[in-house]
Amino acid sequence: MGEKLFSHIGYCKCCGIKVLLHGYDSQNHISHMMKQKKICYECAFWQDIIDYPPKYLEVINNKCLRIHPVADKKDKTLILGGKGKMRYFMRPDSSLLQSNDIWTIGTIPDRFLDKFHPTVVEITLKAYRQLKRTNKICNARACLDRYHCFRYNTEQENDGAGPYNSIPPKWKIGDEHCGFFINKKDILNDESNVNQ
Repeated sequence: MGEKLFSHIGYCKCCGIKVLLHGYDSQNHISHMMKQKKICYECAFWQDIIDYPPKYLEVINNKCLRIHPVADKKDKTLILGGKGKMRYFMRPDSSLLQSNDIWTIGTIPDRFLDKFHPTVVEITLKAYRQLKRTNKICNARACLDRYHCFRYNTEQENDGAGPYNSIPPKWKIGDEHCGFFINKKDILNDESNVNQ
């Protein structure tokens, strides 16, 4: 009997871990993939997301989320991901996204990271409101807040002229009182902000 059991043990063709390749419900899509490709559950799960990305899939750092459109919190029949807390995001093209219904799919294993590229970064409500008002790019080379401002166009300094002044060592960030200033710290990219 032991020999029969050991005959169903193999190694995942994707990650190499030891796996029991028998006894799964073949009607289940993931189990069918495991049996067909001789891969473990985790590899089958992530391969399925790559092949058939779910609706509202977003990648932030090394995590996959489902960020649904804003839901009506007054509807008591809804179960909202992230306890219904409103969160704000920005895409690489500077378009904005907000949601109070966010579900974590999982942390992407290192072996699949090259298949998932970040699609959003989380931002604060303050940054969201400022960016919603205008997506102006700043070219003020003399602004003392320039290197702390998300809007500042650092590429303009590559023309050889550089900045127009130097920032005093004891400069207090935000003292320029610019209405368009967005502190880079308000554009979050820390994965701890993704945890729910």
